[in-house]
Amino acid sequence: MRNELRAEQRLLRAIAQLDPAAAGDLTDEAERSLARADAASEVARMAGALAALDSAQRDVLLLYAWGELSYEQIAHALAIPTGTVRSRLSRARSTLQRAIADRRATEPCSPKEESR
Repeated sequence: MRNELRAEQRLLRAIAQLDPAAAGDLTDEAERSLARADAASEVARMAGALAALDSAQRDVLLLYAWGELSYEQIAHALAIPTGTVRSRLSRARSTLQRAIADRRATEPCSPKEESR
């Protein structure tokens, strides 16, 4: 999908060279399309990383991040000690950070990064 978007971006730039007045609009639209594709793929990767978490860690993480509950509220909701909430949240964060780091290490550079 990213390759198709890059090809579309190259095509739009080539067309824009024929009509310089349209160049800004075409480039902006192509960049927005690529950004949407990147965001969609990032959501899919994060969903996969969340799904790979241990269910106890995932529950704590989701209650903390999306439910915006405090450690004490999570402990009460799950009937576990507050220390357990802290350790599960810490492990979940570490696991997600490793997943993100692994993805970045194996992901090819974006066109903007290649030009740097």
